Amino acid sequence: MLFEVDPDVTAYKAQPGSFSYGPLGMRRFVPDFEVVRQGRTRYVEVKPMRWARRPETNRELRAKKAAMESLGHEYRVLTEMELQREPRLSNVRQLFHCHQHGRTVADEVEVRRILGRCDGMSIDRLARAMEGIHAVARIMGLICGGVLSFDDRTALCPDTVVRLCGE
Repeated sequence: MLFEVDPDVTAYKAQPGSFSYGPLGMRRFVPDFEVVRQGRTRYVEVKPMRWARRPETNRELRAKKAAMESLGHEYRVLTEMELQREPRLSNVRQLFHCHQHGRTVADEVEVRRILGRCDGMSIDRLARAMEGIHAVARIMGLICGGVLSFDDRTALCPDTVVRLCGE
């Protein structure tokens, strides 16, 4: 769900293949995800914090990271502490619910016309300025599509200010 609503992620694949690590490359592992974000490929594993904190696990994860970096790959471990952090989790859930609406050229043109005259606008105000139905879902689709951005350290709500990306 996290990768599907991140406008910087252009592709991702679960269980992308196996890699060797450890002494003489005798051990193998399969990362949970291969993620292409901002043109760079990263490999991600998702592990429970209680597991990742164990000393033997920590050594293993460092060995995997070193092996991946020696191949020129980025490697990252995510725990529930990062994945479930608020307001990120609530924002992702809300965006995921609306991302299937997608974005249309007409919506993009309309929002660029409305926001072209200002630095940003609340979601509620922008929704009222847009024509047609389901304006909030359409705005969320434009966020997922990388047309609009917001301060993702804050919870998405009607008062959240959105801006055109790159502005």
